[in-house]
Amino acid sequence: MAVTLLDQLTSLRTLLIPETAWTKGAAALDEDGVVALSIDDEAVCFCLYGAARRIAILEPIPEEVDVVTFVIENLKVDGYENFATFNDAEETTHQDVLAFIDRLTTQQMRLGAA
Repeated sequence: MAVTLLDQLTSLRTLLIPETAWTKGAAALDEDGVVALSIDDEAVCFCLYGAARRIAILEPIPEEVDVVTFVIENLKVDGYENFATFNDAEETTHQDVLAFIDRLTTQQMRLGAA
């Protein structure tokens, strides 16, 4: 069965669930806190963009809009210029990131049920 956008959103949340798996200021970090590529096996901590990129690459979907595109489109609707202006904002918390993903997941579930 093909991977869907909803699957990618679910994987995105799962990847970022432990607060220790989320970061600001770098797409991805290894266990020593050194910057890594988000698709590296050593990467254990991700910003929203790094996590979305990892999921988009490791769980590709046949649809034109993948998790990276979907997230950035919704961030722009919310008034953010890009991933960093949301994820790296001083006031943004881990819970804010998870709530944002939850909102997108709910939105996608409603679209799928329509």
